[in-house]
Amino acid sequence: MRYVFLFLFLFSTSSLFGQNDSTKQIIFGSDYDYPPYEFINKKGEYDGFHIDLMRAIGKEMGYKVEINLGNWTYIREELEQPQGRINVADMFYSEKRVEKLDFLPHHDVVSYVIVRNKKSPPIKSISQLKNEPIVVTANAIAEEYIKKEDSPIKMIQSVTDLHALKIIASKRCNYALINQYTAHKFIEEHNFDNLAVSEEFVFSKNLSFVVKKGDTKLAKDIEEGMNRIKENGIYSELYVKWFDNEKEAYTLLLNRLKWASIILLSIIFVVGSWIFTLRKQVQRKTRNLLEEAKERHKMQKLLFQKNEELEKRNYELDKFVYSVSHNVRSPIASALGLVSVIQLEFEDNVNLSFYVSNIGKSLHKLDYYVNKILAYVANKNFKIKKERIHFDGLVAQLIEEAKFLVEKFRCPAADLSKIEEVKNFDIIINATSVGMSPQENQSLLRKELISSSQIVFDVVYVPYETKFLKEAREKGAKIIHGLDMFLYQGVAQFELFTGHKAPEEVMKKVLYEHFKIPSA
Repeated sequence: MRYVFLFLFLFSTSSLFGQNDSTKQIIFGSDYDYPPYEFINKKGEYDGFHIDLMRAIGKEMGYKVEINLGNWTYIREELEQPQGRINVADMFYSEKRVEKLDFLPHHDVVSYVIVRNKKSPPIKSISQLKNEPIVVTANAIAEEYIKKEDSPIKMIQSVTDLHALKIIASKRCNYALINQYTAHKFIEEHNFDNLAVSEEFVFSKNLSFVVKKGDTKLAKDIEEGMNRIKENGIYSELYVKWFDNEKEAYTLLLNRLKWASIILLSIIFVVGSWIFTLRKQVQRKTRNLLEEAKERHKMQKLLFQKNEELEKRNYELDKFVYSVSHNVRSPIASALGLVSVIQLEFEDNVNLSFYVSNIGKSLHKLDYYVNKILAYVANKNFKIKKERIHFDGLVAQLIEEAKFLVEKFRCPAADLSKIEEVKNFDIIINATSVGMSPQENQSLLRKELISSSQIVFDVVYVPYETKFLKEAREKGAKIIHGLDMFLYQGVAQFELFTGHKAPEEVMKKVLYEHFKIPSA
């Protein structure tokens, strides 16, 4: 009997441990456009130094790794919420952030610089801005830095560092505070010839991996995994892969200059000690050393410039030439907004992400060339003009536009005081936001006004079945969900912008799976 009990105990214990191991998972989330740490490459794949690091750590520690890149504000909210899916991210250290997250030992130090439009005077610190606004990435460390300084400077939020550069390149603002490495990289890649980067660092921050507050087990495993890949050489291979030709060259130059300066100061100190007895010899050696140091500095500067030229030419080889047609600026802006919404809604789906990311990249490139053409005809003295919006006038204008539509389509119109007349209509459509959060339990129409002979459609798609649709279904009316509208407008836009037939079934499956709706 004891043997049977021992066997059952060992079997249940091994099954339990096996189950725990199979559920170990790292869900890494970060910004979708923050090279070289994480970004979506030209193939629509997740790529970057931190992506490779996470996969290497997961493999070393037996974790399944899932990557989620998207809007940084959304990723950060998911990480900070106890029930959010994201459990690992990369982040700069700050006292404010450590209150909500647990930081691992840092593995990099990144400096922030001021980027300006060349038409504006150079500055060394944000205190010189005076009444000038500055562009910062929303919910990023630069915004926190300015707020912590209690500066009265006005901040303009951008979605990414690239978006910040586009704002000052188009002269909508003159200064931006961003990562010095991405600043140089994006300026070269996108030919922002009218932008300049300051040589002085505004501040530097430690870059680390972070986990949810109190998740000590995951933090310990990631730290152990990092130590292991450093010991077995994988970390060095990945670092050389992403930084050898760019950041390492810059760091190497700084190190050489630092050591050259230390050697020179040491020699000058020794010479000063012997100056009374070996004046002529010291003067001769000092002169030779100064000439040698000057020549070395000149050669190093030349090598650095040549390296930058080679890198720039290498980037130019990968660029595509696009033709720009007239009157496309407005549809491009609409399409970019649609891409951002889809990326937020469906970032977990790899297949949809592939289509959306390719559409987004093409639109961003097209938008860049259109902006470049528009820059030639823009007013050089353009300034942002602030005006107070008169809400009453805006509402009156909307009412007039509604009356125009009523006359054009020859249909009756009435305000909510005559809502009971809808019982005489064949089709009822709710085109308002009533029914979605925070008005889930509300409906503009009373249940008794709906009949079984009517068709009822609600454009609200979250929740899937609003109170309006639920009551219509209970009355026996034919109902149409807002999710169907969401699907088919996406199908139409895909075909308009790509010229190809949309994968309707795939899009429908992804949509229904995301909202956890059983397929119709």
